[in-house]
Amino acid sequence: MSQHAKVDSADVIRFSGTLDAPQMVRMKSRLTRLLNRHPRRLLLDFGATEQVNLAGLGILVDRLRRLNGHSEILFSNVSPRVHRTLVRAGVNGFLAS
Repeated sequence: MSQHAKVDSADVIRFSGTLDAPQMVRMKSRLTRLLNRHPRRLLLDFGATEQVNLAGLGILVDRLRRLNGHSEILFSNVSPRVHRTLVRAGVNGFLAS
């Protein structure tokens, strides 16, 4: 499950459980509406995420590409397990410091 909030001028999406294809399909319309607004900053909070499935991550990255560089995108609160998956998928450049 995921949640959307606004924190410190950034739109925040919080993922919980397993980020997989079924979760991404369930949140597709909400995520599309958010991305169509072209938020200036988008923070993806993985603090409650236990694992990331590559299919789910692929769908997420595909959606994020629609921003065409108009938004700053950061991943935060990434556990070591999720971090390894992000590195393998080549999206670790989004990790917040």
